[in-house]
Amino acid sequence: METVISFSQLIGMGFKIYGWLIVAAFVLSWLDADPTNGAVQFVNRTTRPFWGWIANRLPGQYASYAPLVAMFAVDFAEIFFPGLVRSLGSVGLGIAAMDAGMFNTLLYAGLGVLVVGRSILFFVMILALAYLVISIVAPPLTNPLVRNIIWLVDPIISPLQKILPRSKIDFSPIVLSFTIYMVLQSISPMAAKLQIQLIA
Repeated sequence: METVISFSQLIGMGFKIYGWLIVAAFVLSWLDADPTNGAVQFVNRTTRPFWGWIANRLPGQYASYAPLVAMFAVDFAEIFFPGLVRSLGSVGLGIAAMDAGMFNTLLYAGLGVLVVGRSILFFVMILALAYLVISIVAPPLTNPLVRNIIWLVDPIISPLQKILPRSKIDFSPIVLSFTIYMVLQSISPMAAKLQIQLIA
């Protein structure tokens, strides 16, 4: 079983590295990085084909969200596929019955969904806080980073702005961040319960 665990850890590490490459490519696309730079070219060559594959399968109006979908898909894969290897290994080595192995795989899938949900919420919370800073500092909208943050957060913030009373300070990013923080606090215990039930 130690060999199976080591192999699953290797798979997880591969997905983690690829996930960081996607994050790097995402940030570089925001910063308008020099496309002739060798490091930038390497990151783009290893990530853009996956982005394109996802963009082609998303509805037209959501194709621009492909980098985010790719990032969260790799988050899920980092949890699920090592778990699948461990579950199959447990069944193959006679440590667990087939039904127990299948249930274990479902637990890993559930854990992956929770991890992705947590990542999405944390990402939105960081963007909301950045949006708050932008609303106070008022940097020029010609900055690509500022434009992208507003583009991502505005669809979520706008409904809150309509509900909350108007004031000199826009409290909607604070309300959104606090709400997300409270939800995140409830996700961690749920993930811990799933982890306790895992057989490998």
